[in-house]
Amino acid sequence: MAELDAIVAAVFPKLVDVFHAGLADVHGNVVMLRVCCKIYYSVIYMGMPSGLDARPWMEGLFLLAAVNVETRDVGHAWWKLKKWVISTMYRYFSRHAGKVDSGLVGMMDPASVWMRILHATISSLSLYSQGHFLSPRVANTLLNILDEAVRKPAYWSEIQPHISQVCMW
Repeated sequence: MAELDAIVAAVFPKLVDVFHAGLADVHGNVVMLRVCCKIYYSVIYMGMPSGLDARPWMEGLFLLAAVNVETRDVGHAWWKLKKWVISTMYRYFSRHAGKVDSGLVGMMDPASVWMRILHATISSLSLYSQGHFLSPRVANTLLNILDEAVRKPAYWSEIQPHISQVCMW
């Protein structure tokens, strides 16, 4: 992982700047944001490289997760971006939720990250149950996050009050 750490140290400060510049106009920069998210997902897939600060990435991912996509065209760039955003959140949640050695310790409060991921999931699934469209891939990944969460008592207690909103399909 040392080789990856060197690449991350050289590239990611600029990549996070590009990512945040794209967040200034999310609708005009969907493709660029998707590419940034794909790169970030690929780098964290096996674990958190040392020196990679997850805070600016997670804040951007939460912002993008909250965007309501209006199109039902699953091939649209927005759904492709949303897939990478939700997949990255799922990767964090499934690999690290509830673990002390999460790779985020020292960078951000892991418990608040997991809860924010859970709330973003509940919010998206609640909108879906109210008739809003979700692409099948995004819906599947959100359900995977929910599946992981219900297995952990701390997260189940957070989900339980919302279960009727989430499961009205």
